[in-house]
Amino acid sequence: MEKNSAFDQLITLLHTWPINRSKLNLIKDKTFIEQESNVVLKMKHGIDYYKHIIHNKLLKDNTINSYIMWIYDIVDTIDLSKPTKIIPSRISMPDIDVDVPIDKRENVIEYIKKRYGADKVSQMVTFNTMKGRAALKDVLRAYGNVSFEEMNKITKHIPDEAKIADELQEMKEETGEASIIRWALENRSEDLKEWCYIDENDQLQGPLAKRFEQAIRLEGTKTNQSKHAAGIAVSSESLDQSCPMIYDSKNDKPIAGMEMQDLENIGVIKFDILGVAMLDKIMYIQDLLSLSQGV
Repeated sequence: MEKNSAFDQLITLLHTWPINRSKLNLIKDKTFIEQESNVVLKMKHGIDYYKHIIHNKLLKDNTINSYIMWIYDIVDTIDLSKPTKIIPSRISMPDIDVDVPIDKRENVIEYIKKRYGADKVSQMVTFNTMKGRAALKDVLRAYGNVSFEEMNKITKHIPDEAKIADELQEMKEETGEASIIRWALENRSEDLKEWCYIDENDQLQGPLAKRFEQAIRLEGTKTNQSKHAAGIAVSSESLDQSCPMIYDSKNDKPIAGMEMQDLENIGVIKFDILGVAMLDKIMYIQDLLSLSQGV
């Protein structure tokens, strides 16, 4: 790799931590790691956070196929035939979900507060939105001209968002909108044609076409707010100067009153740190084995 390359600059900045040279030597084509280094150099924060996670033997997956995290032994897996999933046109922290034991989650959050300042770190709000099936059920229930049994018969053909997430993303990229109900009408037309279908002019037709149209308009409507289960907001300045704060009565603390995308748009970083009970059990079993075997 050329001297003064982006990767060379990055390892100079991160000289505190040694890289795994044997892993680096396995990367024959340095194009992907150079591309990722260019992106990482434009970011603030990051590597020390992941080092803390590893130091405390917490778990995560290399979901973005990060070369940098791999050679720094932050993650153990990599696909050397593919680039990282960090998008150069969107300079932000990698969207990595970190699963930790529930009893360790507060330790991780406290470390982040200590590292960047308690006034610059907080949990965040999330707004729950109306999904396709719920929207259609609410519309049909409001008009009352469809029986409960028929309503369930209709809505069972509307899939859960998670099951068609990739298809919805493609729809949004092509049309600018992503509707679960619209997707169902296009892809499960035989199941729904008795009540609604799309004609040759791309218009909704059928005895319940108006109800389907109303439900499509309701999709994505915010229904209520709650505290994000995993999201942690980190700002370069005091959060109450960066975004509105709302009061979390359960924990008697203020939390960031904006969602992930809005926070990123104003320069606030969001980490996902999710407490998982199964990891507590695994670590407990590991401790028992260590005691019994003297390891």
